[in-house]
Amino acid sequence: MRILVTGAAGLVGSELASIAGHEVVSLTRAELDIADRHAVDEVFGAHFPDAVINCAADSDVDRCEREPSWAMLA
Repeated sequence: MRILVTGAAGLVGSELASIAGHEVVSLTRAELDIADRHAVDEVFGAHFPDAVINCAADSDVDRCEREPSWAMLA
């Protein structure tokens, strides 16, 4: 089973990627912007994951509160 983990540079994503026990494709924010549909389609086309664990998140709470439309992109 091939598992794609987004947000792999974060605390949760990095831990999950290390203990998944299957073939894991770990992607960081620099490698995949989950708000970019075209980029997501390319990654799925290149890796054909059987499962996706989305650990991507933003920790800028103040910006999320100021810009709710930006926060909803991810």
